[in-house]
Amino acid sequence: MKKFFLALFFSLGAIIIIAQEASFNGGKYVVIQMNNNIMTNLPKQKETPKGSVFLFDEYIKGTVLLRDSSVITDYKVNINLYTKQLEILNEDQISLLNYSKVDKIFVVNKGVKEYYTSCPNIIIQYPEIGDCSFIKVLYEGKYATLIDKVTLDLIPSNYNIALNAGNAYDTYIAKHNYYILKNGKALTIRLSRSSVLFVLKDKRKELNEFIIENNLNLRNTKDLTSVIKFYNNLYEQNTH
Repeated sequence: MKKFFLALFFSLGAIIIIAQEASFNGGKYVVIQMNNNIMTNLPKQKETPKGSVFLFDEYIKGTVLLRDSSVITDYKVNINLYTKQLEILNEDQISLLNYSKVDKIFVVNKGVKEYYTSCPNIIIQYPEIGDCSFIKVLYEGKYATLIDKVTLDLIPSNYNIALNAGNAYDTYIAKHNYYILKNGKALTIRLSRSSVLFVLKDKRKELNEFIIENNLNLRNTKDLTSVIKFYNNLYEQNTH
């Protein structure tokens, strides 16, 4: 007995294989069995990750203060969250600086002034912040400071081989971790009124009134910064 006929049909991305088994009888073949098998598309190969490992959408002009008191200015920079390095673009060449060599970074990102400091400047006093490279200082006050520890998250592929469905690539996203530095402690907050008022409960009533009167949305970091500034002003007023 041997395989007598093999046909391939292509439809809707699938390969249909029809195999017939036959025996030789009296000078001609007689089909005695037919097997149908369907082969779907081959499993996807793992693709390169999507998203970006960089903090900024593009290299932007900045001023960099190094820990040895050197100053780098008039160059475009970007922060690589994966390698934890500052990248400095000079024409077609890129210089790399580890975060431990950097003191502060000042940039104008999409028309907004931003200030970053290297992690060692913060975790010496606030070790509970944990591993990081660069921290964005949203507002620095005598009684409360607002910071954003920016880290890189990797969302793994959800590709299902059996179903041949889902994404065959991982995705990089920048993760923002917000803290209020107050009374020698780094207090984690969410971008919500309840979370912020819980941390700043010593001025809860005044802050809540300020939020309502100014129709502030604390999911917006600009509005949140206004609240932290007002909190500091309340204490400044009491000292005069």
